[in-house]
Amino acid sequence: IAATDGTTTRTVFAVPSNQDLVALARVGDRAFFELIANAAPLIGGSSLWSIADPATAPVRLATFTADRVRNGSGLTLFSDRAWFSCEEPAFGATLWSSDGTPAGTSRFATLGGPGRTVRWMVASDHALWVCADSAVMWTDSLNPNLTTIALPQPVAGTSPSRPGVLGDTIVFDHWPIGAPTRELWRAGLGSTAPQRLAPIEAPG
Repeated sequence: IAATDGTTTRTVFAVPSNQDLVALARVGDRAFFELIANAAPLIGGSSLWSIADPATAPVRLATFTADRVRNGSGLTLFSDRAWFSCEEPAFGATLWSSDGTPAGTSRFATLGGPGRTVRWMVASDHALWVCADSAVMWTDSLNPNLTTIALPQPVAGTSPSRPGVLGDTIVFDHWPIGAPTRELWRAGLGSTAPQRLAPIEAPG
């Protein structure tokens, strides 16, 4: 991994041979990246890093092991912070954020107890939207009690998917019980009641 300010000044960080780069994102002047181990004894363990200045070495922000596992939902940028999720035995699915420093990297919220998995996260103009299993919720980055929108119960084995953003509105696929096919739904910050827009797959 190389960081540069557009001149010959740069930092080169050699990824260890037993780790893979799985995520890369930018918040302001900081670059974030995540490494995951691909060989024993650390296989599956990962670490989050940041680079603030091309002339300095990367900083390790957090390490994730069996007690704090990253779940693959990636890094989402919102409110000048990098957001990501973990699965922790004591809490279940959790939402974390980082300002690029070790002291500024911490758990922000719990998302529903053991067994729940974060499927995706997207940022709109003024909210971070999170889908944990079949629940879609949002936060303004200040309140750790996320607001959950009132979606109909989904068909077993499905969850809301393929989110898109326009301003502070998100659209996504959802397959409610009783519907013959997946449908397009929308939700916004002004109400916890989402709207069904249209079917998106023909029956059969």
